[in-house]
Amino acid sequence: MGLRGDFAYLLRRYWSLFLGNVLEWYEFAVYGYLVLSLEDNFFQGSEVATWLGYAATFVARPLGGLVLGLIGDMWGRRTSLTVSIVGMVVGTVGQGLLPSRLSSGQAWGEFGTCMLFVLRIVQGLCTGGEISTVSTYIIEVGSKQTLARSMSLISVSIYIGFLLAQGAVWLVQDQLGPDAMRQWGWRLPFLVAIVPGAFTIAGRRCLRESEEFEKDRRVAIEEGHASASYAIRDVLHRGYAIVIAIGGMVSFAVFSYSGLVWTNTFLAKEGLPKDQRMMAGLTARVIQIVLAVPVGWLADVWGVGSVTFLSAAVQLFAAFPLFAWLQADPTNTSVAYAAYAVGFGIIGALGGSTFNMYVTELFPTRTRNLGVGVSYNVGICLVGGFGPVTCSALQKWSRYGPGGLMSLAGAITCLTVVAGVRLHQSGRVCMAHVRTNPYCRPCANLREDGKPEEQFSLESSESETSEDCTNLKCLRSFHGWPASALMQDSTEDVTLKASSGNPEALRPHHSTPGPGRKGGGRAGNWPPPLPFWQSDEVLGATPWIEVIAPPGRALAQLQVELPRNGRADGYTPEHVQLFVAQEGEQLGEAPIFESEQFWSLAFPGEMVAVPPKPLPNRICRARLCMKRAAAQGGPNVRIQSLRVLTRRLKRGRDDGVFLGRKLWNDTDFTDCILRSEDGLEQKAHKAILANASPVLSRMLRSATKEGEVTLPCSGEVVRALLKHCYGLFPDIRALKVQDVVSLVEQAHALELTSLSEDAAVAATQCLTPETVVPLMRGLRAFYKAGSLVEEWDNLVRQVRARQDLSHAALLGL
Repeated sequence: MGLRGDFAYLLRRYWSLFLGNVLEWYEFAVYGYLVLSLEDNFFQGSEVATWLGYAATFVARPLGGLVLGLIGDMWGRRTSLTVSIVGMVVGTVGQGLLPSRLSSGQAWGEFGTCMLFVLRIVQGLCTGGEISTVSTYIIEVGSKQTLARSMSLISVSIYIGFLLAQGAVWLVQDQLGPDAMRQWGWRLPFLVAIVPGAFTIAGRRCLRESEEFEKDRRVAIEEGHASASYAIRDVLHRGYAIVIAIGGMVSFAVFSYSGLVWTNTFLAKEGLPKDQRMMAGLTARVIQIVLAVPVGWLADVWGVGSVTFLSAAVQLFAAFPLFAWLQADPTNTSVAYAAYAVGFGIIGALGGSTFNMYVTELFPTRTRNLGVGVSYNVGICLVGGFGPVTCSALQKWSRYGPGGLMSLAGAITCLTVVAGVRLHQSGRVCMAHVRTNPYCRPCANLREDGKPEEQFSLESSESETSEDCTNLKCLRSFHGWPASALMQDSTEDVTLKASSGNPEALRPHHSTPGPGRKGGGRAGNWPPPLPFWQSDEVLGATPWIEVIAPPGRALAQLQVELPRNGRADGYTPEHVQLFVAQEGEQLGEAPIFESEQFWSLAFPGEMVAVPPKPLPNRICRARLCMKRAAAQGGPNVRIQSLRVLTRRLKRGRDDGVFLGRKLWNDTDFTDCILRSEDGLEQKAHKAILANASPVLSRMLRSATKEGEVTLPCSGEVVRALLKHCYGLFPDIRALKVQDVVSLVEQAHALELTSLSEDAAVAATQCLTPETVVPLMRGLRAFYKAGSLVEEWDNLVRQVRARQDLSHAALLGL
């Protein structure tokens, strides 16, 4: 749909997500900007106690991230979002209704102070999952091509929240004066949150669950992995991912709460005039809002890893000099605008526009909400919530201490990004579960010999990756692994590899199975100096390797390369088996792991990795065995691999667009034809179309069709339908209005609901007096049938809002 179309679609459909995020950051910023009034009303003038009240919310956020993250992964993102906004509104409005020492006396003031802490803790519990769930939801419904720019809208909502908070406090202070503000005016910025909060609650109740979550949830239920205990264990096993997420957020968290919020209070105490201080803060927020989407574009081009490192490096080298400049002359208006408004605004925009995508990418769909909720909130609690308190304490020790803290935070994030890339290369963590390319485009891999390789991208030559790729070992093959950690054997048709990031995890072992045995054998020397290979005489030329897995370690990955060309002997790899035994014992007759049929795992000509198998502590060695079975039909067996591959596309796999593009450009195994009414033909894979549309599946199975289907539409419409079936993104806005209406009709007839809705939305975004009549005629039939109701209502609103469209519609209809 294009960038404007993506943004318009997200804002129109998911406005309640962004409005709720605005409210969350509005509340946190309001407390910081009202700290002087709150000191007198609740904390008897103690600055440290006031900032501890600010930090109370952050203490509860990790627990809130855990609870709401589990709710989001178990019962849906919508439920988690609704709970979080209700708690946030209650906490915000409740703070504005509390009794204080100035308004209600000492006794009620102490009660109000206690309740302030209680409300902020309750608010922390409920808001702990807010931004993590919003980020998870957007990353699952947004376009992969413009993902960073879509995620930057979350950052825009954050900056708008800060901007509104600062503007509201400034307006109330200017209108009421210092005495009224100190007595009761501080309550108003809290109370005004009730109106947008009510709208947000109503809007979130109408949200739909993301298709990616629903599909993965069904798979988890089928596999028996839908319990909360499994989700918690899975996240705890991703220790590297959690540490990388927290370290990557350090610069953003410190700078957001110390550099932008605390520094404003610092300037107030140093004597900078209120109007100039507030205007400088507003300017910084405006700069962040303006730069958020361009920074997102930079992340779409260079990769989120590159931009995260860049933003942290800028903070490392610029934060300390800028704060020292402010410290040297805090009452100078020009210095405040140059250092605080412009300098801090640019640093905040660089770091704040990519942190949510950086963290969200680290976790798979199944446990993404929980993983992001825990790691994000732990990081915010440790370095964000206590940042202002730390700055106040550091300033008493050294006047330049806060600036040093901000630069130190930038250094930590730089080191974290570099360490994350190296851990990804070693196979210990997967840095990108959603979009593998680009990630760190300007960077280069470093091989063992120190020479640079190709640009670093998380996308490799494999056609398929597993969502369990960070389950103890990443499934991709990376450069730089020790040579002793890679053993392989090649036959005329296949390549079998067992590899691990740890050289000690793979040791060859000599074992001689008798003819016809499936894994029995007598153990020989432990371990021998060289690997031993043997063929199974019954199944014929079955290469196998026996490896040692230390207690408690995961078995190394298995990779098998399937040839693209047909095989002369008529055999095709079928599946792989895993046999294990204790040291000195015979391998078991029955495998503890057996893959599904191998043709369902591979795409012809590509490498495929079988997930690593965690072994019990008592297991000391294992054997990987690849069976082969006779193929019937030669290439027809490989065609069946497309069927399973498309199921993975339908489930929203990590590299769905990459796979769809490869299938779209591969014409070697196409087995059906779609024709348009003007005679244009488009070759396709029957398995792709059958999995995408049940109607097409029935049509292609018909004996009268013989794999050829003619649709009553133009060739451009057929092409758009096919690209959607392959998981790609057809350029709907480039079609003529007649073709768009035809696309809506054909997509609806073929039960491609999402394409039908997208086509209708795209058509309503570029209305002209010439197109409004045919479009209204086309959509009105669907509206009367109960379909595309929301799209029809949006079309009607746009027509009524524009006089030229209304006039054309009245004349044409």
